[in-house]
Order: sequence, then C-alpha cells, then structure tokens
Amino acid sequence: MIDSLKRPAQNVLDIQFEDWTRMKSNVPFFDEILGGGAVCPGTLLFSGRGGAGKTSLMVQVADGFSETGLKVVYAAAEEAPRQIAGHAKRLQIRTGFLIKEVEDPADVHTLIKDEHPDVVIVDSLHKLVSRNSLRVRAMTSLYNRAKREDIVMFILCHVNKKGQLAGPEELKHIGDGHLHMDYDFNPKSPTFGLRVLQLEKYRFGTTEHVWGMHMEATGFNTAFRIEGQL
Repeated sequence: MIDSLKRPAQNVLDIQFEDWTRMKSNVPFFDEILGGGAVCPGTLLFSGRGGAGKTSLMVQVADGFSETGLKVVYAAAEEAPRQIAGHAKRLQIRTGFLIKEVEDPADVHTLIKDEHPDVVIVDSLHKLVSRNSLRVRAMTSLYNRAKREDIVMFILCHVNKKGQLAGPEELKHIGDGHLHMDYDFNPKSPTFGLRVLQLEKYRFGTTEHVWGMHMEATGFNTAFRIEGQL
C-alpha cells in the first residue's frame, strides 16, 4: 500500500481515474445498496439499535469479502472474539477472516499496520472510545488511515432510544457514507422482526435504495427492495 501523503503534488489532469474501484462482498443486497460494491478506499459508519443485527450482517459480509480473496480483519471492541466466532458458527460461514480484540483506536491502527488488510470492520466505535469528544477524533483518524492505505472500513456505532445516532452529529459527516439498520421491535406490529437497511449519506452513489430483511437461522439470506426512502 502506498502512503499517499508521500506523493508530490500533481496536476489533477495527470491523475489516472477511470471509475471507482469497488469490492464485492458476495452478499447481493449489500453490494447493490452500495452501488455495486464497497468503494476502495472508503469508510462507512454503520449505525443501528442493539439487537438489530449489525454484527451478524458484518460477519456475513466479512466472510463474503474473504471468499473473493480479500484480506479482512475484524477489530472486536464490543464482543469478545469467541462471541464473534459464535455468530460465525451460527451463520455457517465458509471462508473465515482474521479477528482481534481491541481496546482503543491505537490498537486498530496497530492491527492495520501488522496485517495490511483490504477490509477492516470496527465493532464498535462507542466501545472503542467512551467520550463523545474523543469519538470524532478517533473516527477522523481511522477515516484518514483507510484513505491513505486503500482500505474499505466499516465502523459500527450505537443509537439512542429515539433511534438517533448516539454522540455528535459530526460523526455522520466524517466518513464517506452512513449506513443505518432499523428494526421493528413491536411484537404486535405486522412488520415485527423486519430489519430495514438504508444509506442515509453516500459520497459514491445514490441513497435511494432501501432493503427490507428478516433474520434467518443462517443470516440475512432473503432481502427485498422497498421503494423510496423511509
């Protein structure tokens, strides 16, 4: 990986650009919502309430990236590696990926330095950094690292009881996109258990695609498009 900060200044017309480089996760609905795959380099903030299935989806996506030959590392700050392994077993993943427990942003940077990954999943920002004021700094440092080293990075984060991002609103605007998963917790609702996945901000494409999903024994294997934004 080339550190872009070491390159001299260039005329913009001399920089080669044909199209965004996209990495496919082999999870069809996930790739489609990202416009055909995750743009590299790129950082997505992924929010949602506890129990919505963020970790299960990320384990499924991580394995999909691994199946295509990409090196994936999972920085586990919230659940222990053995708990993530439990998700992986339940989801019957086929290829696997690297996982390491981390306690702070420095651990994530060290993990990237040691492993030189293509894809990094940080789970989660709120366990990695406890203070709101420091979350912005941590998010910025991880975003810059991904950009310099051509990495696709997903950073999971919490929401409050109202379903809004827990912490400074600025977090939404630091990365290249904000992906949100909602969940109908009401057992009396006709859509009980339905997960809704939507891009609320995206630098590399449209935010029009919304997907509905149900958690199955082996993950989110069935999804359907919902027209328009919710």
